[in-house]
Amino acid sequence: MAGTAEPLVYYNDLMRRDEGGSEMEESLLTTESGGVREGKGWASRLGWGDGGRELMEEARRLGYVAAPMVAVTVSQFLVQVISSMMVGHLGKLDLASAAIATSLTSVTGFSLLLGMASGLETLCGQAYGAEQYHMLGIHMYRAIFSLLVVCLPLSLIWASMGKLLQLIGQDPLISQEAGKYAVWMIPGLFAYAIAQPLMKFLLSQSLILPMLLSSLMTLCLHIPLCWVLVFKSGLRNVGAALSISISYWLNVFMLGMYIRYSASCRATRAPVSKEAFRGINEFLRLALPSALMICLEWWSFELLILLSGLLPNPQLETSVLSICLSSISLLYCIPYGLGCAASTRVSNELGAWNPKGAQLVVRVATFLAISEAVLVSGTLLAMHRILGYAYSNDEEVVNYVTDMVPLVCLSVVFDSLQGVLSGIARGCGWQHLGAYVNLGSFYLFGIPIAVVLGFLLHIGGKGLWIGIMCGSSTQTILLALITSFTNWQNQATMARERIFHERTPPFPLLLHKASVKPNAYQRQTSHLSFGQPAQGSVALSANFGVPQASIRTMQHARTHHKSSSDSMASLSCALYLPTKCCSSIRENGSINNIPQASSALSVQRPPVLDVAYAVAFNPATSLTAEQIRQSIPTEKQLTDPFRQGLIVEGGVRYRQTVVIRSYEVGPDKTATLETILNLLQETALNHVWLSGLLGDGFGATHGMMRNNLIWVVTRMHVVLDEYPIWGEVVEIDTWVGASGKNGMRRDWLLRSRFSGQVFCRATRHEHTWVMMNQQTRRLSKMPEEVRDEISPWFTEMRAVQEEVLEKIDKLDDKAKYVNSNLKPKWNDLDMNHHVNNVKYVRWMLETIPDEFMEDHQLSSIVLEYRRECDSSDTVQSICEPDKDSLPRDKNIRILTGFSLAPEILDGGGLFGTFDKWPTRYTHLLQIKGEKKDEEIVRGKTTWRKKKKKPSSSSY
Repeated sequence: MAGTAEPLVYYNDLMRRDEGGSEMEESLLTTESGGVREGKGWASRLGWGDGGRELMEEARRLGYVAAPMVAVTVSQFLVQVISSMMVGHLGKLDLASAAIATSLTSVTGFSLLLGMASGLETLCGQAYGAEQYHMLGIHMYRAIFSLLVVCLPLSLIWASMGKLLQLIGQDPLISQEAGKYAVWMIPGLFAYAIAQPLMKFLLSQSLILPMLLSSLMTLCLHIPLCWVLVFKSGLRNVGAALSISISYWLNVFMLGMYIRYSASCRATRAPVSKEAFRGINEFLRLALPSALMICLEWWSFELLILLSGLLPNPQLETSVLSICLSSISLLYCIPYGLGCAASTRVSNELGAWNPKGAQLVVRVATFLAISEAVLVSGTLLAMHRILGYAYSNDEEVVNYVTDMVPLVCLSVVFDSLQGVLSGIARGCGWQHLGAYVNLGSFYLFGIPIAVVLGFLLHIGGKGLWIGIMCGSSTQTILLALITSFTNWQNQATMARERIFHERTPPFPLLLHKASVKPNAYQRQTSHLSFGQPAQGSVALSANFGVPQASIRTMQHARTHHKSSSDSMASLSCALYLPTKCCSSIRENGSINNIPQASSALSVQRPPVLDVAYAVAFNPATSLTAEQIRQSIPTEKQLTDPFRQGLIVEGGVRYRQTVVIRSYEVGPDKTATLETILNLLQETALNHVWLSGLLGDGFGATHGMMRNNLIWVVTRMHVVLDEYPIWGEVVEIDTWVGASGKNGMRRDWLLRSRFSGQVFCRATRHEHTWVMMNQQTRRLSKMPEEVRDEISPWFTEMRAVQEEVLEKIDKLDDKAKYVNSNLKPKWNDLDMNHHVNNVKYVRWMLETIPDEFMEDHQLSSIVLEYRRECDSSDTVQSICEPDKDSLPRDKNIRILTGFSLAPEILDGGGLFGTFDKWPTRYTHLLQIKGEKKDEEIVRGKTTWRKKKKKPSSSSY
């Protein structure tokens, strides 16, 4: 049935993604006879072949983003320029105060916010490429909150700007007017803090047209608004600042409405949740170096104007350098737009695990940057005699500008290249490198050269410009070198690690010498899984690995996905295997090389998910608590169907995310105990597998293999605080720690990804993992070499605190409930040819009466394993209620009348029944023998009354 459903295709997806456009393009090029027209475009007609078509297609994608982005940047740039132009008609005092205030607010506020918001180009762009759509909205909320917090101290600085200017010796009147201007710009500061994350959110999805329309409408509304407030209301320069603030808020309103109601953002917008606030540090790790990267460059040019005021003819020098700076600032909108496009495309490809695609983007973007630089600089050079007249009629100023044009043209060339290279750096997450490059290029190289040329060699303003141009050239060269020597495969790996919040550990661990202790980055925790049981102990065990045939099938689907929609329709989500894991996987004690997929597999999202998502997060929709927990289609869609996870928290824990499936729940639509135990078992095995320690199905280090030792388990304790429901997304964490001198324990924590509620806590506690010699089948002490190998991965975290281990009494055939002649079936056996421990639990619980099970649910279970059983054994399940656990009133109900007769109190009689159920039971599974019965497992269960399901509760 899944293969017959047609995928939902958005227009914007067709415009911006390979998967969306390929089928549509082929259908349009198909002739009536079913053939394909020869020549699929200009590249084919020019004889460029497939490589040429890829280049042209990538150039089209970049142009689709870059061209509107240039218009967006120019529109936003003109908002403040138009305000300054109108203020200029009021007089010199108003113009001077507005110019100073505009410059200071840009340096102290807008540049910082723009730089911090640029961190989203990495986070949102890579998350979108990895199809982790829900993370875009979460990252956006983190950025908005962080930027609004930053606005608070900035607003205090702006409110005191007038006094600060007077303290540094500025004219009192100019300082006072500049202070007023800055105060009325404070509302615009907060609007800017919201607008920039919204724009980066849309940019990462290549949704440029909404930004273009919003910016153009804002500019069109700003012109009459500014004119009214400046000239008609009597507010003068304060009116200009107020008009900017109002225009910024209008832009925020339009962008917000589009994101809230547009179908294009249905998958990426997300409700405000605690997760957005928990991950602010993740955003700041990129936002702060990104802010430094942009601010260091921005401030160097502002410093250039200040230095020009110290030259012998400050009015002329400052005027000319201001004209040159204004010119390149306007022209920089082109490479900035192209850089944003490159950032989006590079981040998308890296997030999609397509390093070759990212490398192609870099090549095409660099070619476009060079072409743009040649075209723009050539045009500017041809206009060198008339450029000055666009700013001034003073012949001295015009002649000076004419002499400066060749230098300005060189600056345009360097700015075009570095604008694109900086965009690539933001897409890759190199903001820290960009900050170092800008610091060294401008402040250790460019500015000192400018000071030497301008003041010591008396070249004047031209010398200052040459110095800053040397800084730009150095910046371009360094960024180009970094980009040229980049290992794009590693960048794709780092992008995936960033998306999933964690670092992928070196793999496999056993390739390293046992004497080498791991660092924090290498500290994987699962040196133990489920060992082979023997007399006196038992183990859960199952081999685990990625089937070679499955990977070949998926690679085949990836290779033919453009022509075979059926094969892609059978895949529900992206496959992610870390590079190091793919290159060398330890399976059954041997190393198997598995070919690496070049990019993630993906299919279109079914329409029902979008409908469900819209319903789930629509405030006007009345939903029950159960529907809220189930209606997380984006989470369910993006959860790895292969149920693999990542090492987290410095290698101490392993985490994987799963969806509770329909066949894993019982009649009340909650996960069964078998499901939960199977998930715990599988998580531990995956943990071991990811560490490369799954030799023969058991986690073993070098020292253990040399000593022929394996792990065996003796005790397990599971506490169930709540049960996940069908369709709910849950996270499972597992880790290991020391347990005495010769033992080890493993802990689990299972919680809701939606709310963070803890469902289950489990532990194998206090000498529950011990070592056994695989040949003699006897327990063994832990050798020192093994202890040295495994101790660095231990942690003291405990999921369940067991201060005193409760003894589980042995039962006999005189117990109240006995189920004999249980015969293991072939399907009950695992790969080690004995019954899996989860099956034991089922046999134990099936002994309890159904009447009790209907109204009660398990709250905890303790298991003590004795030995294994196989298909030739006959099993007896024994259960005895704990008399001291009989509740006094809560679980007692009168069904039909009342009687004091003892037989009626025991639950029988004609006149009534006085029902009473204990809440604790002792269990025993044993193998029936001719002479002697042999224990398999002892158990202790604790129960609670099921919660009555509300009939009409809703949110």
